[in-house]
Amino acid sequence: MDSDQRGGRHTCGECPRRTKIDRAASLSYDPRAERQVYRAAGLFSLVALALRAVFPVESDDVFMYLAIGRRFFQEGGFPETDPFLYSLPNYTWHFEHEWASYLLSYGWFQLGGWTVLIVAKAALIVAAGSVPFWVARRLQVRAAVVPLFVLLAGLAGAYRFIERTSLVSDVCTAVVLGIVIVERTAPGRLRYLLPVIFALWVNLHAGFHVGLAICGLGVLCELRKWRERSFKTLAGCVLAAGLLCLANPLGLTGFLYPLRPVFDRTWDIYRQYNYEWMPTLGPGYRGSASAIFFVIVVLLCGLLVLLALPRRPWFETGVYALLTWLGLSAVRFVPTASFALAVLGAALASKAWRPARLTAAPRWRRLSAGLSATVALAACVLVVKLAVWGQETPAGPRYLGFGLNPRQHPEQAAAFIDEIGLATNLFNEHCFGSYLAWRWDGQRKLFYHGFVDDLSFYARDYLGVSASRAEFTRIVDEYHLGAFLLQRLPASPTKGPLLYRILLTQPEWRLVYLDGRAALFLRDIPENQAALARCAALRAAAGKAR
Repeated sequence: MDSDQRGGRHTCGECPRRTKIDRAASLSYDPRAERQVYRAAGLFSLVALALRAVFPVESDDVFMYLAIGRRFFQEGGFPETDPFLYSLPNYTWHFEHEWASYLLSYGWFQLGGWTVLIVAKAALIVAAGSVPFWVARRLQVRAAVVPLFVLLAGLAGAYRFIERTSLVSDVCTAVVLGIVIVERTAPGRLRYLLPVIFALWVNLHAGFHVGLAICGLGVLCELRKWRERSFKTLAGCVLAAGLLCLANPLGLTGFLYPLRPVFDRTWDIYRQYNYEWMPTLGPGYRGSASAIFFVIVVLLCGLLVLLALPRRPWFETGVYALLTWLGLSAVRFVPTASFALAVLGAALASKAWRPARLTAAPRWRRLSAGLSATVALAACVLVVKLAVWGQETPAGPRYLGFGLNPRQHPEQAAAFIDEIGLATNLFNEHCFGSYLAWRWDGQRKLFYHGFVDDLSFYARDYLGVSASRAEFTRIVDEYHLGAFLLQRLPASPTKGPLLYRILLTQPEWRLVYLDGRAALFLRDIPENQAALARCAALRAAAGKAR
């Protein structure tokens, strides 16, 4: 060594030059500015999340939440059998595991209609996006990757930012993962919240098994400390959380019911025909922006796992594998996996590289500040884009606003049915069922809605009506169908889905109503004569008005 370090003095010829560079770097680095840039990136990423969530109601399930909640307050309890169907008399349905969400949704709706429901939805989404920042703060991380993860998670999960109870699992999964990460780093009292969270979660949404799996991994990775008090406390809280998941109206059945799609092979029919259950990288979704950004989140988080390997992040690696599998298994799980991966990314940033720490050298902090500024600028541009031009999704464009989206719900078609006084049995689309249940409250009953989990009926009769002409005839005769309310699709007597071609070519069926969302066909049978006469009168009146 050519330097003398006694008394902290350096005699190396290069040291004066390095000292000048470090002094210049210290003078040019402003930690307050770096903090402000990081905060701006976080703020704009959360604002972008909020704007992505504020659009007119698209969810069909929310109408069933409201219909069930209304029944509860009208009748003093939940109905034991489905009051909305004629096709499955005395059908016993399974919705009790989410009963609290239905009451909350109805309460919010009574408080301020669709506006309050949309604001509540946006608040849940922003809450899920805030957890990575909380974890980063607890771990003393201030790196641009944290707001970047939140921004990407919002882009990946945006398609599912609709009024669904799954938003509860988005938040709870992120919170539970954050608590386990923080408690493994510095044991404290947050672990005592786990039983409380799961006691609420099990009655709000069925996604609590993912949270239990995360907690189980946390305990498993701490087994080497099994004699320590901190381990025993964590294990006890996780055990209590699991036992409290039995505290739902269905008990053990309610605990096991959400696992049905995993072990019941009849559920595969949903994966084939129901969009939200299709694989994320399946043919119908892999090219969407949501799928692409989810893959980016997975790859970025995977890179951090690799960088952190010298510090043995076995818990983080296990959670990463679980969340990646979850997000790729079905479209409906992308938001849950995305927000949880953002939390995991914040934790991995504290292990992947030391310059991300608040105590890092100024030159690294300047680089981090520059990256944060880039993320802030990108988030700011996205905020402007969402506010002015809206966003594109597989379901169509979305724009800032409140109320109901008329492109998603058959409001006008339902009003037309009311006007003509339809009395016959109606076959309705899956996506229309919950809206019609809410609108008609069982006064006019339905063929199907999305809360029916009799998959034999779904395959044999709901899907079967489109399978062949023979099956169409069987189902029409078996259920005495006199009307079809369908989505408007490109179809003609020779092209398009078979069901439409049958209805357009058989003389006993008449297309009596058509708008941008729905088509109504009536059968020329005695019980429909009054409705058909009313249709003719309405057409005549409309012709005179023109």
